[in-house]
Amino acid sequence: MFESHCTICLERITDPVCIRCYIKQFAIWFEDTNLNPLFLEFTLEKIKDKLLVDTINDTDCIICKKENVNICFYCFGFITVEILKELNISEELIDNFSESFNYDLMERELEEYEEVSEDLEELEEYDIHVFLDEDKNRSLADEFEMG
Repeated sequence: MFESHCTICLERITDPVCIRCYIKQFAIWFEDTNLNPLFLEFTLEKIKDKLLVDTINDTDCIICKKENVNICFYCFGFITVEILKELNISEELIDNFSESFNYDLMERELEEYEEVSEDLEELEEYDIHVFLDEDKNRSLADEFEMG
C-alpha cells in the first residue's frame, strides 16, 4: 500500500475519508439549516459533480470502509464553501459550516502561514540586499586597496 494523495492539491491525505462520507456529513449539517430540502439535493449534486473523480489511491475510508479516498479534508471544505458562495448562501450559514467542520481553524492556520511566508519573503529580500551591499562594499574596498 502506498500513501494516498489528494487528487486536487496532491498533498498526502492524513484523514482518509471518502467523498461519499464527506457528503453524508455535509447533508446532516445541511438538514439542520432552514433551507428547502430540494435545495439540499441541488447542492449535493453540485458537490458530487465537482468532487467525484477516479483515483489510484488504495486507502479505504475509515468511516465506511467501502470507498477509496481521493480528496483531503481541506479541499473538500474549500470546494464546498466555494459552491455555497456560488449558490448565494448567507455568510452566516457559510461561517456556521466552517465552524462545524473546523474550517475556520484551517482558515486561521492558512492566514498565519501566509503572514509567515510574507515575513520570510521580506527577510529574504533584506538578506539579499545585505549580501549585495557586502559585495558592493567588498568590491569598493578592493578598488581602494588597488588604487
